[in-house]
Amino acid sequence: MQYYMSNNTKIENRSTKKNEISYSIAIGCFFTTVVLILITIFPCPSSSQYLFFRIVISISIAGIAAAIPGFFRIQYKNIIRAGGALGVFVLVYFYNPKVINSTHKCDEPLNVIFSLKKDPSLTILPEYPKLNPLSKLILELPNGKTEINSINYNNESFFPKIDSRWLNMRVPIRMEDNYWELSQDSIILSENRVILFIRPNESLRNIKGKVMSSNGIPIYNATIYIDDTTITTDINGDYKARLPYHRLKDIYIIRISVPGFLDTGCYYRANSSMPQFYLSKKNKR
Repeated sequence: MQYYMSNNTKIENRSTKKNEISYSIAIGCFFTTVVLILITIFPCPSSSQYLFFRIVISISIAGIAAAIPGFFRIQYKNIIRAGGALGVFVLVYFYNPKVINSTHKCDEPLNVIFSLKKDPSLTILPEYPKLNPLSKLILELPNGKTEINSINYNNESFFPKIDSRWLNMRVPIRMEDNYWELSQDSIILSENRVILFIRPNESLRNIKGKVMSSNGIPIYNATIYIDDTTITTDINGDYKARLPYHRLKDIYIIRISVPGFLDTGCYYRANSSMPQFYLSKKNKR
């Protein structure tokens, strides 16, 4: 007895086969692209990441090879024999070109230079204190080790021999200085010069004091002029101002004005002891 396949069945088989080939190539190309992107993001992968990359790229290329006509056979160390797509998987997974096994820059320590610049989003007065040359930059690495280096007169800090495993990884960083702080609390380690933006810290932003009469009685609603900033005292004679970044500097002129009292004032160095003012009443004529 003989069986014959209809033309419709043959067309359906060819269509199914064509779809399988298209899906195989599409999936293979997709995962190959994913691996290439991951390699760009992680140019120095860990051993587990490297193993994952090898497995995925082997499967991807094997999927593409399955759609290519012809037959392929491979024997690996007289242990593995495989053909077709499986053979391609074995070839890609186990074959390491000599260039891959050679010394790579990923095995060399990183020499990272940090360059500090004023935050471009802020307006800072020229009178604001400069960065202290004894300031420190503190880098916290993923292995729990802390690297500390000074900042030179060019506002740069050099960190030599950082483990290459941390390349392109985000790590915490902070700065110790009397008047400045980093605008960010972490950075991505790079082989290139890393720009760090700095901004004024809180040390010069808050000014507070007290206004009293000459006999020690608090004066309410006294007008305080701190350069171009105006505030008033509360019922206890206390005043407190939080200045914006664009008004911060080292020395301020404080003036006090109260009806019936003599005006007074002083030069005030920020971050010093709290200024207290004792006002004398005006002489009546």
